[in-house]
Amino acid sequence: MHGDPRKVDPPPARPLAPLAGALALGTLTGLAAAQEEFSRALSLTAIALVSGGLSSGSLRNLFVALALFLGAAGRAVLEHPPRLRGNDPQPVPSATRDHAAVGSWQTVAGGLGRIRPAPQERTTPAHRLLYKSPAPPPDGSWVVALPAGTVSPFPRGPIPGPLARAGAGRGTTYLHPDELVVLERGARKSWEFIDALRRGIARRAQTLEGERSRGLMRALLIGERRALPAGRTDLFTRTGTRHLLALSGLHVALFAVLLLFPITRLVGRWIRLHRPPWEEPFLFSSRSAVLLMYAALAGGSASVMRAAVAVSLAQFAAWIPRTWKRDDGGAVPPRTSGRVAEGLSVWSFGLILEVLSDPAGLAELSLQLSYLATLGILLGARGFLRFLEAGPAPSRSIEAELSSGIGRFWRILFQKLRRFCLGGLAVSLAASLGTLPVVWDAFGEIAPIGWFLAVPCGVLVALLLGLGWIGVLLPLPLTPIPAEMIEVLGGALLSLLEFADRMPATPLPLPPRPFALLALASGLVALGWVGTRARPWKGPAKRLALCAWGGLLLPWAAAPEGLELHVLDVGHGSAAVLRAPGVAALIFDAGSRDRTRIFSEALRPLLARWDVSRTEVGLSHAHLDHRSGLTRLIERYPPRRWLGPLPGPLAARAPPGMERVDLETGRMRVWPPGAVGGSPLVVFWLRGSPEGGNEGSRALELGWGGQRILLCGDAEAAGLRGILEALPSGPHRLVLFPHHGSETPLLADLLRELEPAEVWISSGVLPAVGPELERREIPWAFTGSAGPLALRLDPAPP
Repeated sequence: MHGDPRKVDPPPARPLAPLAGALALGTLTGLAAAQEEFSRALSLTAIALVSGGLSSGSLRNLFVALALFLGAAGRAVLEHPPRLRGNDPQPVPSATRDHAAVGSWQTVAGGLGRIRPAPQERTTPAHRLLYKSPAPPPDGSWVVALPAGTVSPFPRGPIPGPLARAGAGRGTTYLHPDELVVLERGARKSWEFIDALRRGIARRAQTLEGERSRGLMRALLIGERRALPAGRTDLFTRTGTRHLLALSGLHVALFAVLLLFPITRLVGRWIRLHRPPWEEPFLFSSRSAVLLMYAALAGGSASVMRAAVAVSLAQFAAWIPRTWKRDDGGAVPPRTSGRVAEGLSVWSFGLILEVLSDPAGLAELSLQLSYLATLGILLGARGFLRFLEAGPAPSRSIEAELSSGIGRFWRILFQKLRRFCLGGLAVSLAASLGTLPVVWDAFGEIAPIGWFLAVPCGVLVALLLGLGWIGVLLPLPLTPIPAEMIEVLGGALLSLLEFADRMPATPLPLPPRPFALLALASGLVALGWVGTRARPWKGPAKRLALCAWGGLLLPWAAAPEGLELHVLDVGHGSAAVLRAPGVAALIFDAGSRDRTRIFSEALRPLLARWDVSRTEVGLSHAHLDHRSGLTRLIERYPPRRWLGPLPGPLAARAPPGMERVDLETGRMRVWPPGAVGGSPLVVFWLRGSPEGGNEGSRALELGWGGQRILLCGDAEAAGLRGILEALPSGPHRLVLFPHHGSETPLLADLLRELEPAEVWISSGVLPAVGPELERREIPWAFTGSAGPLALRLDPAPP
């Protein structure tokens, strides 16, 4: 009966959830079809049909959801033309940008900004435009980039990287301040005030930071990560805790729970004593205003704004009277206490607004991850918690000790801590499951250790946020008190992450798999573990989920039968990758002087396609244009063996037990190892001079079924002469030319001794040696024109 405290509210109807799902899946399907990604479009259609059939409840609801799905898909196809694909097979050498670009300004990390073309524009620049300036225009400003500047292509390998697959263009150009014209500023005086306030908070936060926590408080409080030391952001990424560093709904929730709600609750109690009717309007309006102000101070990113609006809407639910029907069909008078915000309905309402206001925005990876993580928590956290709580209990002796005498207090404390930790782990697992298909498909790696770091790191981040805002609000003479605590807690957080970073499979590279299978495996886990009711399909779904994930994680790539060699297009640099029977992947140099993202855009996609877990690395010399991409390689694909020099930054990341091989001068066989014989592949390591720099560069000689290949570093004088003297003369199937195709004084000797049938050159511009090779009628190619180069040799005869 009404007013009975034991009354249990019936399950909410959640009418917005199927509506939001149909619109979102339809929009994503239409966007995929518009970009000619038909396999993804078919996968999303299948997901929509299965989820609609399971959740519709009636045939009429199913037809309504299908109509919404088709309508949203048709709208997305008609309104959004295909983007210029970044994996266009035609190479794009460095050139001058000869057209203007108009769009809205969007700030990105690292002090850079991006011009986002207008949705109605029928053409997209062939490269992304990045702008660096001490005073960039406000977000949302309409700008035009004048035709100027040099386009630097993205690094490219045989497998397109994330930027290429996302249609981000084929290169990057950096704009100078006089090449960007602001047509309409997106900020008004109020936003200029917010920007000034952000700068003031950043200065105060800097006073709270010590040597160990440098840049950390500015990143956590206002999302300013430029002051973080090099590699710090990637530390969070490798350990699966990047979401703690990037301002999101988690930080909005912590700000509300730790600071906003306690303060407004105290003020609300004072108002209740004097003017009771004002309490609820004051709490709602003040909290909403402060949350929106916090979102603006945090940079105004979409994820933070969404979270601030969601918390405000959740408060508004308390003003709506609750009603339900009795079992006999009669209406129960509304409760005066108001409704309790239902998470899935708030999530659905926000997603509907996103789809209707900006359908193209749904293709943004950050938005997908935000909504999927929240959906995973809403649907799966309780199921995972029940599964974890059913695990092994403490032994009887410990339980008896905790139950006797003073042990009762510790028993209660232990149970509270256990449930808190299991709850945090359940939330982390649910969020990871919700985002796993997208994370796997977009990033190609996960960090399982991050699931277990969620609770301790979350607690440390919560304490840092609380102390940080207290330190910002305190008068200057009192800031040393929270500053000392922040240095201790920040050091503890970083030490914990550095310890976790040394764990195996941190991070775990994932091979490319069809998106449909990834979504299917996640759906089976959801069917088996999500929900509290017993269903007949849960047992079979759990078994099928285990089989599906086992099949996804098993290697799919066949072992190579012949020799496969790739020289990647990295501009002014060098990167070669090969594999053969017995050698999963051997990387010879990986760096560039004028291009970034060598590993993510060119190297990792190829290694992921090969299903590689460990590698072997050869470094000719320690210059940046030969090693810049090796830092991330060594962190994600730990080498079994390292040939050549090992600079300090790389040595700090080397895995335990890695074998080191190098020589002063001469020629050394490095494969097959030891006395093992019978391998069709023979690898030699050569060096012509013990001095440092270019002339001390090593070279890699390959032998395969009577054919020889030589990959050179940068030695072109005394070092090259020593290599030629150590190398047996004779014809070579292929030579990677020294020093990016420079005019070496030993050119005649090199061509006479090696007799190359073909010459490759790793260079972003036309190499100086090219005309001479043309004159001698030697086939040659360079990566700046031909793109990534590949050679495949058939299996060696027995």
